[in-house]
Amino acid sequence: QLAEHPDSAGALGKALDWEKSGWPDWAEYQPVFDSALRHRLPVVAGNLPRADMRAVGRDGVAALPDDRRRRLGLDAALPDESRDMLLDIVAKGHCGLMPRESLTPMVAVQRVRDAVLADNMIRALDRPDTDSAVMIAGAGHARRDLAAPPTATSLAPQTETVTLAFIEVDDAAADPGAYAENFGAAALPFDYVWFTPRANDRDYCAELRERFSGHGRAKQP
Repeated sequence: QLAEHPDSAGALGKALDWEKSGWPDWAEYQPVFDSALRHRLPVVAGNLPRADMRAVGRDGVAALPDDRRRRLGLDAALPDESRDMLLDIVAKGHCGLMPRESLTPMVAVQRVRDAVLADNMIRALDRPDTDSAVMIAGAGHARRDLAAPPTATSLAPQTETVTLAFIEVDDAAADPGAYAENFGAAALPFDYVWFTPRANDRDYCAELRERFSGHGRAKQP
């Protein structure tokens, strides 16, 4: 399908078998790819393949080849503060429904994903006639303090990196600085923030708690 319709982002979604990916509907992402294809921009997969993520969850950073692990600076242990922050992020992402000690493998996965996203973005700059690259990912991966940007800076010290996070407005938080708490930081860890209307008012954690309670699996840390 993609070969027959190289300018069709819809065909790209079908070629990726997106409906079976577990991610939200392709229509939410298609405008980004419409723009890239319209302007003949290369699109590079940035994330770690699922099989590799499972291996990292099982074996930690040792699951990566030695040369790539060294390139990404993953041989060094995380400072305690950074490890605790990542653990808090992962715990919050699971709505506090899982014991913290059980989330340690996910911290390794998060750390490796951040590093790989940065690596693939920097590698994209090696393409002919390319002088810039855009990494599109969740705000958690774009944090300047402990996510992909520090790795990008380490890999390409002479390359300027700028981060932009889209954050939904909370009616109860009128002060932009109040949003830093959602990231477990004293200040928002981005260069720029673009506040947007809320997509909806669903309480996803409440839905998850209800689903877990029906299976008797909800546990408090």
